[in-house]
Amino acid sequence: MRRRLVAGLLVGVLLAVLGAAAARAQQPVRLTFWSWRVEDKWAYDRMIRVFQQRNPGITVEFIPYKATEYNTILSSALTAGKGPDIIHLRAYGGLETFAAPGFILPLDTTKVPELRRFPLQMLAGARSRKDGQIYGVPFATQTLVIYYNKKIFAQHNLSVPRSWDEFLTVLRTLKEKGVLPLANGGKEGWTLEVMAGVLTPNFYGGTSFYEA
Repeated sequence: MRRRLVAGLLVGVLLAVLGAAAARAQQPVRLTFWSWRVEDKWAYDRMIRVFQQRNPGITVEFIPYKATEYNTILSSALTAGKGPDIIHLRAYGGLETFAAPGFILPLDTTKVPELRRFPLQMLAGARSRKDGQIYGVPFATQTLVIYYNKKIFAQHNLSVPRSWDEFLTVLRTLKEKGVLPLANGGKEGWTLEVMAGVLTPNFYGGTSFYEA
């Protein structure tokens, strides 16, 4: 079975894993790279051009699919023994779905010395719960922020909170005045997972969310 490389930082991973192969390759190499990041195609195409300039003989084709259809398309292709050479996967449960059947290739510092650059916490989402091996590296980071309505704050003579206690006081004040104090856009299911993963452990402690 041909196992795939889970893509993270394209330049880092490809240069590390495939750079040496370019030097000894006897025939041109063509790699396909699947993702759900349609909106990022311009950026990956730019990185791929740099990679190909540094590694003559290796061609990489980045093929993004609609986010809501990506997992189904990828799963069907891999199950049929086809699919891409390099793939974007969602962390935790999304990774396990493809690591457990042996569809993807585990990474270690022997194959990819650059893994040492990542803090262990950053690699947690790419570690299989079944065998403990790492199957990829992060390709993006997320920042959660809270926006506030200046008009509502002005109406109720509120200042921007500078501490957790002040934040809770603002929420209580707004609630007492009949204003919904806090809301989260949860139309897309993945946003709820992110919120749960970031906020909930701060209240109950532990790492159960990541091990579920």
